[in-house]
Amino acid sequence: MIEKYALQNAIKFNGKCDSKAIIGKVLQENPNLKNNMKELMQKINNTVKEINKLALNQQIKRLKEIAPELLEERKEERKDLKELPNVKNKVVMRIAPSPSGPLHIGHVCNYIFNSEYCKRYKGDFIVRIDDTNADNIYKPAYKMIEDDSKWLCNNINKVVCQSDFMGSYYDAIEKLIELNKAYVCECSGDEFREYIKKRKACPCRNKKDHTNRFAKMFSEYKPGEAIVRIKTNLRDKNPAMIDFGLARIKETIHPKTSKNYRVWPLLNLAVAVCDKELKITHAVRGKDQQDGVKKERIICDYLNWNKPEIIYFGMINFEGMELSKTKIKLAIERNEFDSWEDIRLPFLAALRKRGYKAEALRRFALDLGLTENDKTVDKDEFFKLLNYHQKQIIEKSFRYFMVVDPIEIKLDIKKEIELDLHPESKKGGRKLKINKRLFISKIDFDSLKKDYVYRFMDLCNFTLDKKIKFHSETYDEYKSLKNKGGILHYLPYDDYKVKVRFENNLLKDAIIENKLKNGEIFQAERMGFFVYYDKEILFCCR
Repeated sequence: MIEKYALQNAIKFNGKCDSKAIIGKVLQENPNLKNNMKELMQKINNTVKEINKLALNQQIKRLKEIAPELLEERKEERKDLKELPNVKNKVVMRIAPSPSGPLHIGHVCNYIFNSEYCKRYKGDFIVRIDDTNADNIYKPAYKMIEDDSKWLCNNINKVVCQSDFMGSYYDAIEKLIELNKAYVCECSGDEFREYIKKRKACPCRNKKDHTNRFAKMFSEYKPGEAIVRIKTNLRDKNPAMIDFGLARIKETIHPKTSKNYRVWPLLNLAVAVCDKELKITHAVRGKDQQDGVKKERIICDYLNWNKPEIIYFGMINFEGMELSKTKIKLAIERNEFDSWEDIRLPFLAALRKRGYKAEALRRFALDLGLTENDKTVDKDEFFKLLNYHQKQIIEKSFRYFMVVDPIEIKLDIKKEIELDLHPESKKGGRKLKINKRLFISKIDFDSLKKDYVYRFMDLCNFTLDKKIKFHSETYDEYKSLKNKGGILHYLPYDDYKVKVRFENNLLKDAIIENKLKNGEIFQAERMGFFVYYDKEILFCCR
């Protein structure tokens, strides 16, 4: 009875059972056990300890054997995406990541929502790198963003940069000036803010020579001496909406255009122009960008351009994970992290290196759903959800023994055994020839105690009495014992030496059962899923 509820709880929580979580169910089935709670808790703790040693697939297999009615399929709680509004012609959507660094988990939902809509409507999905602020560009990010984007979404039609549209920005500014909807302002930032506080126009607003003043921005004005502004409602309750900037002078050398341009669009002009040039029909954006969208629509209305339909989603706050690209870049420079692929980082390059699949991230995003409600996801919850989806995808990975910090022991047994590469889909295929010596992990060796019987998986049972001694052979014999110590894995040889890097970046010596293909994901018995890279193995998930 205890075993079935412990297995059910372990399976529900990705292989780890909590003793306290099953007491209620046990007592509900047999209230008489309340009479000796101390003994009951000891039995529960012992059972939970054994079950937590099993791999998830072993737990599922065992529960199917003893209580299949408790094995519930986890229901997908996916929130279906609503229909796009006003779909008339071909759908074209975009996403605009900043090249201040590579993509991280904070980008995932926006990418996936846009991508899924494009799949549904057979539309085009464009990645448009927001690179019109040269002060905030990390040059390697261009390639990293393209690689991350194409890995995460398999329907990217093209990757462009906002710096590719410089002529179009200038054309838009000139047209706005011609329509008397934009002007070149020479006021300092402090002076302009004082005018806005009083809801008054600055002296530059009503001057007549703005075409010439705009031309001077390309040669005569110095940075900070002039800015192009758009004319809006001076009585707007939101001061940020009043005569906001469209373009400024920046002489920072740009990694793509070098010194070819010194007049650069500000964000809202760049977005409005690029959306028009790329014929964007719809976009999923964070609701924190609503003021920006209002500004872009003012520009579009003045120029009589079509405006994309915007679908908003709420802020997603990832707690316990550093997503600042600036901070991580500095930490890498200080050698606190190895690179953007350091497996401790919540960046896509790191997750990909660890063996995570893009499909797991896709399912994670769709589980969260596209709503305007803000959400907070802590680190444990994120990886619990991500690992659930990841294991569904890689559950067919082959099983192997991997021994960390190996210690050689002697055992008087000579035998050849065959193990399953996968308990369900690939029977057999793993042959181990045992000849009186075994390697087990140091942590297992140190945990051995006298008066207990242990089992080597699919091999034999043994005891410790000054040295390792053969006890019996079958699992049934082990199962019937009251003094069971646990089931251990092992290897009869140390031919394949590797380094294993765990999720906390701890590097350990290990031996592995077989040489694997580069990038192959496998399940190390009793340890979880790992990905093989030549002489280094990286932790993936449990």
